[in-house]
Amino acid sequence: MPDNDPNIDGVVQLDGRPVRVLTLGRFVALGFFLTCGGPFGLEEAVGAGGVFYCLLGLVLLPFVWAIPQSLMTAELSTMMPDNGGSFLWVWRALGETAGVVNAYMTLASSFLDICLYPNLIASYLPGHLGQFPRWALKISILGVMSLCNAMGLDLVGEVSIALLVASMSVFAVEIPYAITSFETGPWSKLPLKPDWALFSSILLWSNTGWDALGSIAGEVADPPTTYPLGIALALVASTCAFVGPVAISYSLLPDPALWTADAFYEAAKQASPWLAIWVRAACVCGSVGQLNAGMASTSRRIWAMASDTSEEQGVFIRTMPLFLSYLSPKHGTPVKAIVAQLVVTSAIVVLDFSQLVQFEMILQCFNLLLEFAAFIVLKYTEPMTPRPYVVPFGLTGAWAITVVKTIVVLFTIGSIGTRTPFLLFAAIAVNLTTALLFMALRALGALARPWAVVLGGASVSGMEAILNKYFAHSHQKVLGTLAAYAGLIYLAKAKLSGPKTPKPETPPTEVPAVSRASGSSKYGFDVPTLENFDEWASKEDNLKKWEEWVTKEDNLEKWLKAE
Repeated sequence: MPDNDPNIDGVVQLDGRPVRVLTLGRFVALGFFLTCGGPFGLEEAVGAGGVFYCLLGLVLLPFVWAIPQSLMTAELSTMMPDNGGSFLWVWRALGETAGVVNAYMTLASSFLDICLYPNLIASYLPGHLGQFPRWALKISILGVMSLCNAMGLDLVGEVSIALLVASMSVFAVEIPYAITSFETGPWSKLPLKPDWALFSSILLWSNTGWDALGSIAGEVADPPTTYPLGIALALVASTCAFVGPVAISYSLLPDPALWTADAFYEAAKQASPWLAIWVRAACVCGSVGQLNAGMASTSRRIWAMASDTSEEQGVFIRTMPLFLSYLSPKHGTPVKAIVAQLVVTSAIVVLDFSQLVQFEMILQCFNLLLEFAAFIVLKYTEPMTPRPYVVPFGLTGAWAITVVKTIVVLFTIGSIGTRTPFLLFAAIAVNLTTALLFMALRALGALARPWAVVLGGASVSGMEAILNKYFAHSHQKVLGTLAAYAGLIYLAKAKLSGPKTPKPETPPTEVPAVSRASGSSKYGFDVPTLENFDEWASKEDNLKKWEEWVTKEDNLEKWLKAE
């Protein structure tokens, strides 16, 4: 489908889902910014571990980190082509408790990731801003990007294409200057005090985000073709966008001690003042593109957690209030989820880059462990479920990418935990609290609509309290308190039991009786039992009658309970 197809305009379909507006070009550009966005943010990795190890890591990491993640994403996204991504995968494979933990952990990780980019944008701007003006600038950036997201994912895709060109073209112009300045000596130079925890966190963070492409699966045109091809193109573009600019800029600024947050600007200034200005603009464009794509992905996660449509993928309990599943009739976007995302990220955007990236990386690692566990489990529990794209070499290939990824994830957790153990303990505490609270609510029978809000409020409050203790920012107390009070108010107003969406009662005569005794129904067929279903479905047009019957009222639920 061409990118200018007039039939894809981003409105809501009759089934309550948005139209599939992401064609291949838009998907590649959006994928580029979800997983890369250019080299901006890698400056501190060069300063922490030296350029040689940085370039080596950027070349090798795709094979042990990005490619396994992208292959898994391509298979699961074509298997479950709905918005939600890992929220759907983990819940369907590992059950409710793991699904809830993953849902909130992924959301927390995504919020922290979103907050990285306003920090980067602010650091690239000239001049020095005070604490409050700097915070106001970050919130303004979040607000503008939220508005762009609210206007449609097709617009986000088009903006991503423009930002991709704007952010990367400057490095091509720098090549002649880099060639004339190239020296071999400084390339093996290490910093005086290497920070391997920060080094590994930044490199791995720069190669994450491939699973986030699953969150927008419900809006991708032709997923079986677009996902594998689009991911492959985005992977090649991302690797080139990392290695090339770092090598070019280090040729102009060959000292790791000088590689701080504005190293690309300082390198360009060695070549020409006008190139330095262009790099400033490119840095802003790259970070804006990443922020724009990240907000699109995260808002779809929130929408999926609040939506009833997730039932079709095996998620039978909402983990967010229903109102967050609202889609704009005009643009097909989850506008209320976008607003909620803006409120939360505005409160935590004050944290600095290095603090955010390490805590976000730990949460991301735990999330990846659950995702790959779900990937393997689904291989065994649902081997016959259609998968338009399958990881090569069957179970052997699936286990191979899982083992490789798990080793890297455990190494990363150990590396960060050794250097900053508090962050590791904080992440574990948040996940355990979420799991225990969910199990307690389930035992009490309070798993209706309000439990999700209570759990969300408690989880956010718990995470904010931990960050509050460690980073001592007073505004976080406000966020945690508001979240807790919001949960209590919602609980007071809501019922403690009942289905996710009320359904009108139907007289018993309208629904065929479901029992192990076969009997004629108004649909003209005998209701099968679980034991004889395969044999029954193979006869005449029984399967067609069955498909019609299970869509009526709550027949399928009654049949499953009886069986």
